[in-house]
Amino acid sequence: MIDGVRQWGALPRRIYRELRAIAAADRVQETYDEEDAANPAATPEAADARVSSYLAGIATAIALGSVATGPDGLDVPSHDDTPEELAMAAELVERIKGALPLLPPAERALIERHYFGDQTLDHAAASLGLSKSWGSRLHARAIETLARHLRRG
Repeated sequence: MIDGVRQWGALPRRIYRELRAIAAADRVQETYDEEDAANPAATPEAADARVSSYLAGIATAIALGSVATGPDGLDVPSHDDTPEELAMAAELVERIKGALPLLPPAERALIERHYFGDQTLDHAAASLGLSKSWGSRLHARAIETLARHLRRG
């Protein structure tokens, strides 16, 4: 149904993917901002580690938000997607799906429902019996774990 509505819209599918990616990064940023306000870095080394973790988390959220949107994990290709972009997106989805078993059950379920089940983050959290705030924290923690795995692999 969403694809049908998008086809009637004036914006290309790529714009919708980019907006989803930005929204995913924004959710992670909000959680990092709350944590930084509650626990400021005590040393320059700690601040450096936080910034590195923050950037990796934002990059992972953007990547995940831009490619994973349905049960198969890939958005329907648009006319302006190159074969290279499609191949990179498919590879990223496979790497992320390979890392999902590393997550605790609640985090894995939240990520799967939100990014691969096409549920809003709030709805995915509520379906797991989580508050919006706790869902955001679990989301950020899961993204951070996925980012660490993707950096290693």
